[in-house]
Amino acid sequence: MTSKTSEPQKLSFLTDIKEIRRRARQHIQDGAVTDSYKGDRTVVLRVLNEALATEIVCVLRYKRHHYMAKGIHSQAVAEEFLEHAAEEQGHADQIAERITQLDGEPNFNPEGHADAEPLRIRRRGNACRNDSRRLGGRAHCGRILL
Repeated sequence: MTSKTSEPQKLSFLTDIKEIRRRARQHIQDGAVTDSYKGDRTVVLRVLNEALATEIVCVLRYKRHHYMAKGIHSQAVAEEFLEHAAEEQGHADQIAERITQLDGEPNFNPEGHADAEPLRIRRRGNACRNDSRRLGGRAHCGRILL
């Protein structure tokens, strides 16, 4: 017993597949910024670049402490600082990736990063919540990274 699919059903199925493929290609071309994205890209990119600056400064400071560790327990302390530097570098990489997903440019220019300290101190408080408010509660992925 063989079931034969009628010719109109086959054409309908092929048309649906072509439409699905066309839509998929369009979504890929749209990238991370689609019509449904409600965040203000300018604000989101500025906040993400501020966070990136903070992470970069932290990586550099942890690396400095890693190399400057002295004393009887310096090896353990140095390893701890190196571990923290790697974590912060991972955060910086995630933020930079999100910036590029939003068609922005991550700012790795060291000029101006020295004043990122207040941002880091603020982040240890309720900064994620504050940054989320600054983003208007609309840029979900940015809020997660922050």
